[in-house]
Amino acid sequence: MSISELQHARRFRVWVVSYDGWLPAGPRDMPHRAVALEPAEAEPMSAEEASEYAEAFNRAMLAEHRKLWAVGVPVEMRFEGEPQPGEMLSLRSGPSRAVLRKRRAARKKNPSCASQVSAHDGSPPRERT
Repeated sequence: MSISELQHARRFRVWVVSYDGWLPAGPRDMPHRAVALEPAEAEPMSAEEASEYAEAFNRAMLAEHRKLWAVGVPVEMRFEGEPQPGEMLSLRSGPSRAVLRKRRAARKKNPSCASQVSAHDGSPPRERT
């Protein structure tokens, strides 16, 4: 991937911010300091999408004379617990063995159950009807 492709691949979260002591000149103007209130959208966006979203939001705030603004903040996406390339994985222990132990223990305690303890939500076994 080239550097320009990497720059275009960068992701942004649009945040709604409040500001004080600043007068925006237009929807693309940025305050020097602001207080982050909440993400405008749950999912990250491309630079172009974030820019368009923030500009539209800011136009609305200018029309309503509100002290709220939208700004695009560069973010990195990563998944906690996901292995990194080259990382050594220990696959013999972990949640899968713990789930099996729970299931065995549940079977011993209540053999009349049609299903065992859910590995997904930990809900109790259901009795046969």
